[in-house]
Amino acid sequence: MVLDEMRESKKYGYLDEVYSALLPHFQRHQFALFDFTDPRDLGGADVDGIHAGEGFHIRMLKEIIRKDRIANEFSSDAILDALLDKQTNPLLANSSRSR
Repeated sequence: MVLDEMRESKKYGYLDEVYSALLPHFQRHQFALFDFTDPRDLGGADVDGIHAGEGFHIRMLKEIIRKDRIANEFSSDAILDALLDKQTNPLLANSSRSR
């Protein structure tokens, strides 16, 4: 995984410091902050070395609406689950749509 290679290179040490550096500022203003640095935390993987798959982005949104009451008002866990259930390609939320 690209993240592992970045960590091993020792050139990207800031990646593991960003969340903890930002958290106090977000908490002070009562804003939610999420750390999706490692897609494996939600069962994802990088698709092309840079981007996660569409299904992973849905899982990110599910995590956000689960933990953030404001975001929860604007999305539906049931709809997101339905999109994930229809996946035939793990990189796409609904691979049957036309391109």
